[in-house]
Amino acid sequence: MELNSVKRRVVFFFIFLFFVLCHVGIDNTYAAIKTSSNELTDLKIAIGAYEDGLYKIASEYLKKFLGKYPHSRFKKKVAILLANSLDKTGKVDDAIKAYISVLHLCRNDDVVTLIHMRDALARLYLKKGEKYKSIEQMRIIVRLSLKKKFCDENSCRSFLFLSDEYKRQKELHKSERLLNQLLSLSPPSPCRGKAILRKVVLLSLEKKFDKITIILKPIVKSVKGLDAFNRKFVLYWAVSNLELKRYCVAQKAYSKLIKSSMDTPTAKSVVTGFMVSSYNCFADNNVREEMFERLRKKFQKRRSILFQINYIEGFLNFKEGNFEKSKLVWLKTIQKFPDHPKIPEILLKLDEVFRSFKDLTDWETTLIKLRSEKKCPSGTKEIASLLLANLYFSKGKYETALPFYFSIINRKRFRKFCLRRIVFCYYYLGKYHEAMTNLGILLLENPQLTEQMDIMFLRADLLLRLQKTDAAFKIFKKIMLRGKNSSSIWKEKATLELGKIYFFRKDFLNAKRYLSDVLKQPLKDVENYREAAFYLGLMAQSENNLELSETYFQIAVLSKNPKVKLEALFRLGCVTKDLKYYSESKKIFLKIITQYPHNNKWYDLSRLMLSEVYLTRKNFEKAVSLLNTLIKTTKDEEIRKRAKRDLNKIKSKRKD
Repeated sequence: MELNSVKRRVVFFFIFLFFVLCHVGIDNTYAAIKTSSNELTDLKIAIGAYEDGLYKIASEYLKKFLGKYPHSRFKKKVAILLANSLDKTGKVDDAIKAYISVLHLCRNDDVVTLIHMRDALARLYLKKGEKYKSIEQMRIIVRLSLKKKFCDENSCRSFLFLSDEYKRQKELHKSERLLNQLLSLSPPSPCRGKAILRKVVLLSLEKKFDKITIILKPIVKSVKGLDAFNRKFVLYWAVSNLELKRYCVAQKAYSKLIKSSMDTPTAKSVVTGFMVSSYNCFADNNVREEMFERLRKKFQKRRSILFQINYIEGFLNFKEGNFEKSKLVWLKTIQKFPDHPKIPEILLKLDEVFRSFKDLTDWETTLIKLRSEKKCPSGTKEIASLLLANLYFSKGKYETALPFYFSIINRKRFRKFCLRRIVFCYYYLGKYHEAMTNLGILLLENPQLTEQMDIMFLRADLLLRLQKTDAAFKIFKKIMLRGKNSSSIWKEKATLELGKIYFFRKDFLNAKRYLSDVLKQPLKDVENYREAAFYLGLMAQSENNLELSETYFQIAVLSKNPKVKLEALFRLGCVTKDLKYYSESKKIFLKIITQYPHNNKWYDLSRLMLSEVYLTRKNFEKAVSLLNTLIKTTKDEEIRKRAKRDLNKIKSKRKD
């Protein structure tokens, strides 16, 4: 009973509520009919002004409309038009506020409007210079597009802009990922092409040419006409195949491009690619020659491209080892284009070519002529001067090289190199004071070189030659300490020099220790080994350890240093004489006499020693003849006295 009563009450309540709502609806409908004509009129006036491009007036009407009809069903549409009007009249801050207010009116499922508004905000923030806010809006657009799987031109812009931003920050993997996400959304056709092109550019930066060819193969096949956009795809296809050494595929692509790229900025690179791919695709030299000649005729009025053809022809022959051909091509290029900025680069390559022939006379003539060429720019003349200086330096003409180095020493890019070469020129000329002065300038301008072991050694060596032995000794010690746990060439050289210093100071104990260390070290420079053996041989000879001194001198006679070699040879002769190996000793002294007649000291001493060998073997006639000649010709008084003494001995023996 009670349950039925409750049911009746509930039914009665719902019937009452229905009648109330119907009454309210009728009142509202009546109010809408009453006001709709005014609202529509105001709306038409505002929209009409907007559509006529009167954005300033439209913005006023639209503001009034929103104030007058705050609950209008057209509120969102009017708010969007107001934001657009403010944007078009240049009121950036007001437009930003208006777009933000529209975002509050949009439902989450209204993807198109949301993306449009945020795209406009991103653009305006960028205009204000607030890039971080602009990027934030773009990131929201990207997230929204991916979530709703929706893509239009506005969202494409955000994807592409952010991709470029990541690329600028060198975050290539992020840039590529973003482009892949965009392509997965099936963007509009123009946007898709731009995304693919950007992806190809990224892959080319990463040198992933295989991936580029996979992406571009279907696109290139479907390309019918080469407009500006399609040309880029074909160009990347050609470049990628060229990098992958698929020369014939690249050559076909470049052939298409060369017909449509005559008046484009890429004309030079297309011609270059065509030449490289054709040269490698066709092995026949006659075909190659014809190709270069055809291109020269085609571009005879395009000076920059004509130069490029000659430059590439020379370079390709140079790379293949055909130096004669590259030399001929480049020499003609220099004559025809002496003022071209790439001539210095050609000169550096030509320097290698001429040096490979080992006949540098023509090269010297070419460089001298180029330096006197009036059309030749200063940069080219400087390179010519540098190469001439290096040419004379390599020939050992240090006096001739010096003026050329000094002529370009004030050029910043050459100064350090020239100062080093000037130091060595003076060093080899025996002008040690001048060498030390220029070394001081080099170290003052480049203090980082002070601790380099080769420079330290050079400085110590110069000090030694200037008889500043103590200063040199300290630097050699420093080199030894620096190379304590290493086996560098400079440590080896410093060890040798320290051994020599101790030898001349007659500290034979330390001299032996250091010179023996040179013999124990891994063989870095065989000359150091031979010179150390020479000084060890001298000490062994002075101690009358003849067998050991003979061993050391046999090593030393192999030295390329003429002074060390000749003295070692003489002393080996003396040691073998003392060891009574007379036939061997005789051969050594005869070798010195026949091969070194102009070296007075060792020539005269060898004749004296040979006479003693003859005397020991009782060959008095040869001994007397040799001594008489020596007494007449020698300029050394001490040798003459000794020769007379030996001659008297022979006379007294003969009397006996």
